[in-house]
This record gives sequence, structure tokens and C-alpha cells, in this order.
Amino acid sequence: MNPLQELHDLDAPRTGLTAEGLVHSGRARVRRRRRAAAAGTAAAVLVLLTAGAVSLAAARPQPDPRPALPQPSESVPQRQCRPEWLPVSGKTPTGPPVVDPTGHWAAAVSANHGELTIWHDGAKVAERHDMPFVGLAIAGISAKGAVAVTAVTGVTASGSGPRRPMIFTDGYTQALTLPPGTDPEAASEAFAMNSAGDVVGYVQVGGVTRAVRWPYRDPGRPVLLATPADRSSTALAIGEDGTVGGFLDGHPAAKVPYVWRADGTGLALALPPDVPGGAVQGVAGGWAADYGRDLRWRLAEPGRSEPLGAGGAGHAIAADGTVVTGQEVLDGHGQVALLPPDDYDRFALGGISADGRVVTGVAITGDAPAVGLPLRWVCGG
Repeated sequence: MNPLQELHDLDAPRTGLTAEGLVHSGRARVRRRRRAAAAGTAAAVLVLLTAGAVSLAAARPQPDPRPALPQPSESVPQRQCRPEWLPVSGKTPTGPPVVDPTGHWAAAVSANHGELTIWHDGAKVAERHDMPFVGLAIAGISAKGAVAVTAVTGVTASGSGPRRPMIFTDGYTQALTLPPGTDPEAASEAFAMNSAGDVVGYVQVGGVTRAVRWPYRDPGRPVLLATPADRSSTALAIGEDGTVGGFLDGHPAAKVPYVWRADGTGLALALPPDVPGGAVQGVAGGWAADYGRDLRWRLAEPGRSEPLGAGGAGHAIAADGTVVTGQEVLDGHGQVALLPPDDYDRFALGGISADGRVVTGVAITGDAPAVGLPLRWVCGG
């Protein structure tokens, strides 16, 4: 079973992302829109799973028929967040793109199950639609443009084939090596990638789920992360310093939020008395986050949790604690006003860079799920 399905029911200090002018102009636009029409802003469901065969098509910039994006007010004197479209073939919609911790690379899978698109600094550098897999779920992208995914490897008489962790770039495909003793028929998955290219997830060894890290410098030698003998484990997140987050499971049954430091030593994180279990789903800049339980921890104080402030809707965290939800960016000052482009009803956000300067998402029109036309906001002084 996919551990993230199990987590569904468990499932910020200050940031440079906010621009005071952006907030004021954003709120003004919201008031105007509300007077004009009661546009709904229902939260979007993140869709990262796609299917289909995936060919390399290096792309040159082409004229974009989409409407111009709103630009920040000229009255903003210091910091602005500039929205930019991420080019795709025609008007092919995608799920919300992931972004690498440096903010330079992004990737998304298409909603029509046809391609994986990779961007660098806002320019499309590759489309992959040559892969014989029936499903892809993006785990992350590195600072060199390598994309980690979980791929469903085919269809069998009893259904789809096992899930396998893979690496894609604009030039090659690599299946990540499974540790000795891994059950070849059982699922293994990749869930996160840092800018260095280290990947984490889980494998099945001897019938037990084990957290695993694939080092970028030696992907042929995956490392099983230390797990108490009576527990199973899964890794869901990895920070820039190599800290890994996830959870322990087994006996007792409640999931324990857990981190593995860069040296491999493990550390359980404390939960509030009324919370029976949890998991570390994000790690950045000394913070660990459980989005489903709306909790975060300073790793220097693992015995104390605090509210994350995202209402259980978070799915990405920056190094200063800024949180991305489906439709909000939350920092130490509250909600940051990022608005949908003209002619679009809403947007769904996909990720944030470690320094909080780049946010990725899709613009959505109508009542469609969280797929649309990809864009990013670039924030700077």
C-alpha cells in the first residue's frame, strides 16, 4: 500500500516573500473582483499522477496566445512578485509544477497523460514523452534538472505493475537501484529530492517497509535508514543539509514523526497529547513539518511542536518556515496575496524555493480539478 494514502487522514517565521505593496494591490483587486462577480476560490486538489508514454522535444520559445499576466503596481518601491507563464506545447494543461530548492528548475506532468515538461529559469528546456510507463508521480527536481518520479512500470493480468523510483533528465532515464533483499514484486517509491539530487522514499525488504536514501553521488548503493527492530519506516522529505523526514510505523500502531540527521542517526519528534500519530512531510532550514496534522517543529527543539498555520492544507515549506498551501502562501505576517491571472478563476500552488523567492502553480478556470496552465511568481527587491 502507498504510505501516502495511509497518511491522508493524518492526513512561519518571517520571509522575504511578502511585499507590502503586493499585499495592498492584491487586496484591492480582490475587492474589485468581488464587486464584479462572486468568483469562487475553493481549494484545489493536488494532482501529480499522470500516465502515458513519455520523447525528448527540446523547445524554442514561441508566441504565447494566453492573456497577459497582471503585473505588480509601479508604486511598489522595494520588493515585488512577478508572475510569469511557464511555456507548454499549445495549451496543454499540467498539474502544479514542483520547483527545486534553488528556484531555477521546475517540472510538471501533463494532465492529458502525454508528457513530462522541464523548465529552467522560466524557459522550457525539454519535454519527455518517450517512456513506457502508465503512470508518473513527481517526487522533486534537483538543481541540475534531474527529475525524481515514481513510475508505474506497466500493466499485468491482475492490474498495473509495481511502482518504481526513476530519474529523468532531458537526455536519459535511470531506474534507481533497489537494495539487496528487496522484494522484486513489491512497490517501492520516491517521495522527495533535494537540490544535490539525493532521493528518498521506501522499499520493501523482507516484507517490511524501510526508509531509503539514494545518494546522488552513488545511486547504485542505496542506504537503508536506521529503523528500530520492531518498526517499519518511510522517508517523505529531504532537506538541503541531508536531513531526512518521515515516520515510523508498526507496533505500537500509531505513526511516529521521525527525522534522520545527515549522519544517519534517528530522532523521534514529540506530538501534542491529543494527536495520536503523525509524519514529517517537509524538511527545510531547521524546520520539520507535518502538513496533514498542521504541525511543525524546530529540529533544535524536537520535544515541542507548534501549529503550522496552514489549516492542514500545506504541502511545501521554505527554509524560513513559509508554507505553501493549495491557494495560499503563509509567512510570519499571514497570507500573501498572490492572485489568479486575468481570465482565470483561481490557481493551485505546487511548490516554493528554499529562500521563498520562487513559487510555482497553475492557473485554473471553471470547476476543473487542480490542473491548468503552469506559471511561477518570482519575488525580489
